[in-house]
Amino acid sequence: MGFELFIGLRYFKAKRKNNFISLITLLSIGGVTLGVMALIIVISVINGFEEKMKEKILGVNSHIVFLKQDGLNAIREYRELMNILKGIKGVKETNPFVYFQAMLSSKKKASGVFVRGVLPSYVRQIEKFAVIKGDIKGLDFNKNPETKVTQQYRGINPPLSPFAKEGDSLNPPLGKGDTGGFLKEEDLRDIPAQQKGFKENGKRDGQISGIIIGHELAGRLGVGLNDYVTLIVPRLGGKSKGAQAGLERLKISGIFDSGMYEYDLNLAYVSLGKAQDILGIDDAVSGIEIRVFDPYNSGKIAQKIRGKLKFPYYLRDWKEMNRNLFQALWIQKLVLFVIIMLIIIVAAFNIISTMIMVVIEKTKEIAILRSIGATRNSVKKLFIFQGAIIGIVGTVLGNLGGYLSCLILKKYQFIKIDYTIYYIKTLPVIMNPSTFLIISVYSLAICFLFTFFPAWQASRLNITEALRYE
Repeated sequence: MGFELFIGLRYFKAKRKNNFISLITLLSIGGVTLGVMALIIVISVINGFEEKMKEKILGVNSHIVFLKQDGLNAIREYRELMNILKGIKGVKETNPFVYFQAMLSSKKKASGVFVRGVLPSYVRQIEKFAVIKGDIKGLDFNKNPETKVTQQYRGINPPLSPFAKEGDSLNPPLGKGDTGGFLKEEDLRDIPAQQKGFKENGKRDGQISGIIIGHELAGRLGVGLNDYVTLIVPRLGGKSKGAQAGLERLKISGIFDSGMYEYDLNLAYVSLGKAQDILGIDDAVSGIEIRVFDPYNSGKIAQKIRGKLKFPYYLRDWKEMNRNLFQALWIQKLVLFVIIMLIIIVAAFNIISTMIMVVIEKTKEIAILRSIGATRNSVKKLFIFQGAIIGIVGTVLGNLGGYLSCLILKKYQFIKIDYTIYYIKTLPVIMNPSTFLIISVYSLAICFLFTFFPAWQASRLNITEALRYE
């Protein structure tokens, strides 16, 4: 240990003639501690919030969305494209989807929604992550492209009864009083308004396709599981060659909570085949959703896909789709970092004040050191070390305080926040070693820089003037 550091430690620990200097020293340490602790807590909370957002976004969204840019924005060759996409390294799975805007109406209210028509493999991911009531079984996956049979291939005969036995005639002879399946006028009067097993639109319960909606949307519409809603979709065409409203009666088979307020309020899921039927687009899709093995590497995989499939195709990865959100989080983190860093800077000004008063108090000792051979540089180092010790002690205490505070916040989660604004109910905390390291480096650098002026002042002290009256 050099004598400069040894004397610097002695000066730091020694009792002051002036208690005011000791008080300012303690305030300087306290200021650095408070600033470092506050920075660690705030940055850890923002890191946790950002990670939660990414987790929720990746839970309900695909990693990459593949689309077509033409007049109709409909992809009919999606099966061939999916085979190409699956052959690209890093791609885990692909799913076609149909996406459109509609109005969802209940008996009480109506609300605009974005409807996604998806395959079972995609909805299972949603079910696993976010469905809180019901399940995906109510979605009519029999209408999906892989299983549905269009009317033109069904023929004109009605389907067989599920109770038909082998050998039964397809066209049984009419018996006495048999109308061939047609009801007589007097029979109509005997049918109750709500016959068991039938609903208002005349379909059996099992014939009505299901829909999965967010819990915020369910609350707005005043509906729950197994309730019925009407989907109103604008369609083009028909005899009038203008816009027409298509109505589809659906049963709520599931309610999800993604943790994202906008999704829970505006998003709904139906089967892919049902969405195609509603829009009347036959075997076409709006796009292909791609999931990759490493979501954080989606940008590089997207570049590979762009190299293989060019115009009129284009794609966007999840980072690009949520760029504004993550940019806002980054700006918020930067602004808070700068604002709270001012606490450390204020504490550093206290270090300057303390060091200047120590120099004034130790004028005689400095002169004696110079007279017995200490160089100006040695005197400068002595006071730099003393100021640095204040910064180190404050930074270490701030790190300990920040770590303990983050542990308490993470374990007990006693601070509640508005779910509709922040998409989460409690403060999330993620402690990264890099956060502690960066904040510590900034704190020590500021404290170190602010000791230079008083140290330089001490090194320029005139020995003759200092010892004249001794």
